[in-house]
Amino acid sequence: MKRGMTMNKRMWVLVAALILVVAVVPAAAADTTVLPTDARLVQASPADPQVVYAVAGTQVFRSEDKGWSWEQVGETPSRIKSLALARHDAQRLYAGTESAGLWRSLDGGRTWYESNTGLGVGPSAVMEVTAITVDPEDDAILYAATGVWLGTSRARLTPQE
Repeated sequence: MKRGMTMNKRMWVLVAALILVVAVVPAAAADTTVLPTDARLVQASPADPQVVYAVAGTQVFRSEDKGWSWEQVGETPSRIKSLALARHDAQRLYAGTESAGLWRSLDGGRTWYESNTGLGVGPSAVMEVTAITVDPEDDAILYAATGVWLGTSRARLTPQE
């Protein structure tokens, strides 16, 4: 009888340990977001190699540990087609979107501001930004390839001067 009770006691200790592990592990892992399978445009910050950004649709993800863990930090109003990171500031990034033009963030992707001024497009036009790069000397200077949709056809897809 004593041997049977010892066996049951060991089994309950094992079950309790497993329950504890199952309860603790998800709580610790809850801070880490797994990057979606459709994530693309993955780029490390030139200003801080620990910081990496990725895009999935309209969502922006940020890693502060070279991509080991991710946090969904922000979202743009249209699907992101291109991404550029400032060379001297890990918090500043630019997103070219499918139909809402150019957007910039100064806080690591958490908030986004429309930046279509100077691109020569009226407020009712739908603009796509297909490529962006930051000037190597000045983070405030961008080069962008844009396309403007007029009606149901594409009018041009070239960089503007």
